[in-house]
Amino acid sequence: MEELEASLALNFNVSGDPNSSLSTVHPRLSVYKNYARHDPERSQEKRRKEIMKTMKEKRSNVVERLRNLTSDGFGEDEVVGCHADLDFPPTVVAPPVHISGDLEKDKVVSGRNVAAAAKRLKDQLMLSEWMIDVPEDFEDDWYMLKCPVGKRCLVVASQGTTKVFRRNGHLLIEFQSNLCGGSRADLNRKHNAILDCVFSNMKQFYVLDMMVINNMQLYNVDTECRWFIMESKFREELHEATVQSNFNPYPFVLCDRTYSCRKEVLEQLMAVESEEYDLDGLLFYHKKADYLIGTTPFQLWLVACMLPDFLGVKVADSYIRKKPLWYKSKLQHVKRVENNKTRVYRTCDRLTSAMGAARIADASAGDNSNNNDNNNNNNNNNNDDDDNNNNNDNNDINMN
Repeated sequence: MEELEASLALNFNVSGDPNSSLSTVHPRLSVYKNYARHDPERSQEKRRKEIMKTMKEKRSNVVERLRNLTSDGFGEDEVVGCHADLDFPPTVVAPPVHISGDLEKDKVVSGRNVAAAAKRLKDQLMLSEWMIDVPEDFEDDWYMLKCPVGKRCLVVASQGTTKVFRRNGHLLIEFQSNLCGGSRADLNRKHNAILDCVFSNMKQFYVLDMMVINNMQLYNVDTECRWFIMESKFREELHEATVQSNFNPYPFVLCDRTYSCRKEVLEQLMAVESEEYDLDGLLFYHKKADYLIGTTPFQLWLVACMLPDFLGVKVADSYIRKKPLWYKSKLQHVKRVENNKTRVYRTCDRLTSAMGAARIADASAGDNSNNNDNNNNNNNNNNDDDDNNNNNDNNDINMN
């Protein structure tokens, strides 16, 4: 771990919260404290230009983040299991969970420090925004990736084990793999990997992105170079990790992607629906953007049935038949997203004012309680004085 930190100390930086924006699907991501920094009137294009100008200047040091990700921060009584719903309070010990298939060999335990460990590992992924307007440089400067249905997760291979964390930081699976540093057969401290993946129902990992490989950090490397390195590594060094075996129970497969968003290229990729997995949606990456932690306009999201309306791209009929009930048209979708944003801001206003009122009420209640206590104490003191006076009078009478 020391070698990893030393090799990255000079240049390992990554953008954080300043580049984030409100998620229309999960409004609670930003909560009430940060809502004032997000302006719903600013277009995605304008925000991209602003972030691009300050991307190199506003990166925060992330060596501590790497230490948390690759070091063995879990004790014996903490979660080292594989159940997808281990959201137990920190003081509650989870009952054993029956797991079928290959996962039965994995340990399923819970402990007191789950919340503390999860806090260090949460919110480590680059998250997308809904595409509202088509970027000006869309055809030449954007890539598209087909995202399967599954659980978004962070995969960390280091110190002879492979750990998979959910977005909230809780451990999902721990196992041996053929990733660099991911098994007891590879205990080299300089061998490690951090991947952005989707764990599908087919019990395999679809790799979206790569952030670290063998002490080489890729957070501050643009998508174009980052994906080139990722594909080269899987082709030359990690080909055994793509095949299921006793030493690699869950294969790691690169998602289908295209390095151009020209209409003819997209139509070719979307002409036939894949039989290997169910398509969840399409992720679009700006090729000059770094791997930015949090929600960012440099990663956009569309459902397959939206491509004809947004991009004029023809897709397979099966994608059209699977159109969500809530999607009617592009205009309706844009209004829906903007309304959700407005609703979030209003909710934040209500939360702020309500919490302020609650604090005032609590403070008033505390003051009243203190005043009552003081009055009671004064009354008790007065009663004590009266008792003392009575005792003195009685003593005088007895002496007489």
